[in-house]
Amino acid sequence: MENMDKLIDTAKVALLKTTGTIGMMLIILFIGVTTTKVAMMQDLWQLSVVLGLTMAAVFLQWANSIAYVPYTIAVWAFYPEIRRLLDWSFGTYSDTPILSLAPLLVSLTMLIPIMKNYKKLSRTVTRIMLIASLVFGYGYLLGVLQFGSFAATYDLINYLSPLLLIAYVNTCNFKNEVRDYWLKSFTFITVLVAVYGIYQYFLIPPWDQFWMIHSEMTSIGQPEPLKVRVFSTLNSPGPTGAFLAYALSVMIMNKKWRAFGFVGLILVAFALMLTLVRSSWIGLVAMLLVYFMQAKSQSKIKLVAVLAVLVMFYQFVLPSLPGADAITTRVQSFGNLSEDNSYNDRLAFTSSIMVVIMSNPIGNGLGSTGLSAKLNTSALQTFDNGYLNVFYTFGIPGGLLFLGLLGYLVVLSLRSTLYYREYSHLAFATMAAALFLLFGANTFPGVGGVNIWFLLSFIFFPLKEEDAGHEHVLRYP
Repeated sequence: MENMDKLIDTAKVALLKTTGTIGMMLIILFIGVTTTKVAMMQDLWQLSVVLGLTMAAVFLQWANSIAYVPYTIAVWAFYPEIRRLLDWSFGTYSDTPILSLAPLLVSLTMLIPIMKNYKKLSRTVTRIMLIASLVFGYGYLLGVLQFGSFAATYDLINYLSPLLLIAYVNTCNFKNEVRDYWLKSFTFITVLVAVYGIYQYFLIPPWDQFWMIHSEMTSIGQPEPLKVRVFSTLNSPGPTGAFLAYALSVMIMNKKWRAFGFVGLILVAFALMLTLVRSSWIGLVAMLLVYFMQAKSQSKIKLVAVLAVLVMFYQFVLPSLPGADAITTRVQSFGNLSEDNSYNDRLAFTSSIMVVIMSNPIGNGLGSTGLSAKLNTSALQTFDNGYLNVFYTFGIPGGLLFLGLLGYLVVLSLRSTLYYREYSHLAFATMAAALFLLFGANTFPGVGGVNIWFLLSFIFFPLKEEDAGHEHVLRYP
């Protein structure tokens, strides 16, 4: 009887917490709707959305739900589109929207279980987080001294919050099968991104047109159907291309990770082509090549079969689709880079920025590049070389330590063994693609970092009791 009373009390507490959370979300939604109707400040509506998304993340953490990781990826993927819808509905372009805090706050809720279970962190993961903290701490100190705490803090969280995925996974107590669920959810989200991107290309919606006009990003084409470089629900074609490329690699590697079968795969491939991001195309090839070299013979045959279908699609179906000319022209530019304006601009930028780096080897600090440029007028918002971006931000000492960390992660993913080796192969292929994509842009902050650390995190799943006697359990060097 006493045990029954305890169960009833526990159930009451859980019900109260659930009701309170739902009630808070409804209040937040009510505030947002009310402020819209009375034409009050746009920022208040954005704040209500941020709070709603964050409270949902807190609830998923409290429930220890396996849906938290897919939810976080979805927030990173879709929040820019929500921001554009709000801007368009108010008729006001927000250069530094409050809504951009949503994915950061959602990701930071991982600190709740990490701090609660920090004693479960493996030595390897502790070492990774310590090295990353040294790099980011050094960059943060430089950034605060030069640009102030606001821009530096935003950039710090943009780097750090995606990396928390490794520690979160290492302290979680989920079953091993959750990895397949997460990968399937990842590709499901990507198919949605791809479908919207294709719709955007053929019938660009007015809110995306509004954003293109006011953002003045000339590199993403014209705000007209068939003339836009697809950026889908994300901020620009670059992050969109990387997002699609990572997910398409996952879909090609293993059928069980593929959302909507071959149809979903073709949709993602077509959307990736419409971004016209050449570095993402090559990153996809690099990732698949590395995976192919490690895979078993049976997996290699399946991989070749899938690639053969994609080649046939490119050869026979793509030419009949609108937009094929832009894609084929972009592909043909690989054979004549010396006359390509984008390539020449990158070379000129590389030469000039190397002089700047050598003249200031200690670095410029966090807040000096990227999205934080909107918070700091002296920052470089566009940076066409990720490796140089790292050295420009963290200086020679911090840059070498950061690249050393990436090299260490490559070794970990290569030397780790699993009862299912497909995850270690995926992790190693991801790191190979990430290092290649760094030649084009720094993809580690923000949504690019979410992709990388998400796919790498599977080798850091904690060992379960059922794995103890298995021949191929996870081992760290």
